[in-house]
Amino acid sequence: MRLLLRVQKLGSRAKKKHPDNVKHVSECLQRFLNDARNAWMGIEDVVAEDETCECKKFKSTPHQMFGRRKERMYPMCCPENNRIP
Repeated sequence: MRLLLRVQKLGSRAKKKHPDNVKHVSECLQRFLNDARNAWMGIEDVVAEDETCECKKFKSTPHQMFGRRKERMYPMCCPENNRIP
């Protein structure tokens, strides 16, 4: 529950502060916590929700890679693949 309150309080950017986004994030976290608790207790939900929200499709991008292509960093990491025949 502390996590939900913290997410609502955080939000340094205007988009995160928007009430709809905070509400959506808190609902997703609450659903995740309920699912985890039910799985831990061995309880199966009678009604399975097929709703997929944007949070499940989210892909994390490291700060260093934001706006870059991964292929550009690959030759620097693996010099043996850059040998000229």
